[in-house]
Amino acid sequence: MDTVAYLSNLSYLGIFVSLILSGILIPLPEEAILLATGYLAALGIINLPSALLTAFLAVRLGDNLLYHAALKGRKYVKRFHDKVLGYNFISKWFKDPESVHLAIFALRFVVGLRFLSPLYAGFNKVKRKTFVVADTLAVLIYVPIVTLLGYVFHSHFTTIITKVGKWRHAIFLIVF
Repeated sequence: MDTVAYLSNLSYLGIFVSLILSGILIPLPEEAILLATGYLAALGIINLPSALLTAFLAVRLGDNLLYHAALKGRKYVKRFHDKVLGYNFISKWFKDPESVHLAIFALRFVVGLRFLSPLYAGFNKVKRKTFVVADTLAVLIYVPIVTLLGYVFHSHFTTIITKVGKWRHAIFLIVF
């Protein structure tokens, strides 16, 4: 799928919805959408500050939806329960009250595994405030960095998207 062509035909609402559903219902990595959003802002198709705000709100909402679905044991996320909680290196972080903030924060930056953070937090009944604070701080850093990479390196955009996609698939295959 040509991410730029797809996103250039969408409004901010389209980018918002795409980011919420990316990697879950839409087979498009969140990183690719953020890079494409920065690229479109560099071309003047969309406004950069508006794009950053839209992306931030969408990513936070998507994370909250996953967190609450895992917390409530919703059918959609139950299929991930055993697989997700089986990763001992991550489970240890979430079981230790001293490191749960770091776990939520750090997983946001692991390409292809970002969805694990809200799932782990929900499955392990992490307090909502703890999840919201750690996730918000991570998203405040992550979204602008990835979007601005697309903005600054817009002339190299196709290469970046291809490499992110390859790494995402490689990490997913190794973990699952």
